[in-house]
Amino acid sequence: RQKLRLLGDCWTFALFAAITIFFVMAVQRGLTPAPPILTYGLLAALVLYTAYGAVQSLRDVKSGMALAQEDLLIRSHRRRLRRGGYGIPFGYFEQLGAMRLPPEVYSQNSAGRRYLVIYSPASKVVWSLEPPEERSR
Repeated sequence: RQKLRLLGDCWTFALFAAITIFFVMAVQRGLTPAPPILTYGLLAALVLYTAYGAVQSLRDVKSGMALAQEDLLIRSHRRRLRRGGYGIPFGYFEQLGAMRLPPEVYSQNSAGRRYLVIYSPASKVVWSLEPPEERSR
């Protein structure tokens, strides 16, 4: 399940790369008017950003394992989007820093507690948070 979720991050890159290629081809063939040069820069930045995320996810898939470390969850939150709704949840840890939290992990955590954090290091995704008292049983 974790590998599939990491590979899903690669689809975002593939989608933006395909859209960019088709857009540039449409402009070159005269099917659409040429946009301002800034548009090309924004598209390139978006493709590079998603490519970086895809490479990080592929690194974690290739390694085939997640890491575990005990750490203090300082806080977690979801950014409120302009159109309503919420963005990707994040957790901020004392030693690990900012990490993405899948919804099932985000909904079961409490800030200010120590956890055994199971995570993928390159893509910075937390797969589970286990309170120390649960691990000792």
